[in-house]
Amino acid sequence: MTHQLNVDGRASTDSISIDMESFVGLTVLSVTVTGSEQEKWTTSATPHPDSVGKTRATYNARGHPGFGNCYAAVDLWWGGTSVGYCNPPPEPTQPKWTMVTGAGRLTWNRYQDKTCWPNPYPCYTYGGSFTVTITRPAATLTLTSTVSGGASASVVAPNTSVKFTGTVGPTTMGPFATPFKVKKWSWKRDGAAPIQACLNNPQNQNPAHCDYTPAGSGTMTLEAELQGQLITQTTRVQVNPCPPSNDSTGLLDQPDIRKQIKAQIDSSRPTNAPRYERPGGVIQLADGSRQLFHDAGGNITDCTSTVGNFQTLPSGAQLVFPWIVWHTHPSLYLEAFVTCPQAQGYPPGYFSNQYPGPSGIDSTSFAQLQQQAGTPDVQMWIFSAAGFVFQLDKNHPTPATARMWQFNPNDPAGNYCMTLIG
Repeated sequence: MTHQLNVDGRASTDSISIDMESFVGLTVLSVTVTGSEQEKWTTSATPHPDSVGKTRATYNARGHPGFGNCYAAVDLWWGGTSVGYCNPPPEPTQPKWTMVTGAGRLTWNRYQDKTCWPNPYPCYTYGGSFTVTITRPAATLTLTSTVSGGASASVVAPNTSVKFTGTVGPTTMGPFATPFKVKKWSWKRDGAAPIQACLNNPQNQNPAHCDYTPAGSGTMTLEAELQGQLITQTTRVQVNPCPPSNDSTGLLDQPDIRKQIKAQIDSSRPTNAPRYERPGGVIQLADGSRQLFHDAGGNITDCTSTVGNFQTLPSGAQLVFPWIVWHTHPSLYLEAFVTCPQAQGYPPGYFSNQYPGPSGIDSTSFAQLQQQAGTPDVQMWIFSAAGFVFQLDKNHPTPATARMWQFNPNDPAGNYCMTLIG
């Protein structure tokens, strides 16, 4: 933030006031003022006629010292408190740290015009300008959730206490602690109205904590004042009502993922024509994060699907490899899925398999996927409309060795708990 203050032609009886930025809460600023002003006698007040038009003195933002104060000086005000430079240190051109709040004002105060008495006022005129540079250092607020022992609480069992932690960085700015004030902790359970989860943080401690036991999946929101701004952060916690699935990836223990699997199966239209295989998966990014994508295929029929272009990556993200690639099989339990020609490489068991899962062609495709991804750690998943999830990985690379979970696709509670059966 930069402001210009021009004093050209100003008399010592003048004053200047310019509105500046306002801050809703305590804010740490670093202020510098560069530039200078030239002080000259006025024609009527000069005690020496040969001094007219000549510079009497040159001052920085501290102005003309006198009578225990500074005059013709630059000053900054927030909420009625001065952030001036009359008493060094520092020099105006050096950063001055200050903590402010409220509405800001940039002023240039008049000189106590008595030094030319008994000659007429004003005694002096001024020329020059000042540049005021105000820097508000950036601060960040992160919100995390953990369980006892420090493990992530992104997915928890019912009746588990979760510690939510709001952390501000950096912790200090110049000589001040970074201003931070919790306004509200609110928990919004899925499908319900938000409620206050914890009392506020009257001591403004950093980090701030809220211990809460969610009754179901939902989102915690932390509202706070941070460096003069209102800011919010959220984190989601899924409460898993199901027994552990023993899935090494942890995805099948996430209620949100299970609901997306159900949605993928439903979009395959297993009980309506035309049916589709729906492709999708999870991609691994260079920063270590993973992003879900689905329906990224091009050639989609009731028997085949190919993964096409991935969804647009986050700005600046770099794809490392697809971590999991999946597709649906829209065949139902014990159904003769006769529309898939055996000439395409489908074994007879694909049509009437009790568990309509990986076909022979899936095994070939998985080997190709490992080669294309450049890593053996990629996985292929098949979601069956009959209520099964099959997982092919480097340790289970064929339909005969695939891991298999069973679930109820018509679960009235919408939990779709996964039970490992093979």
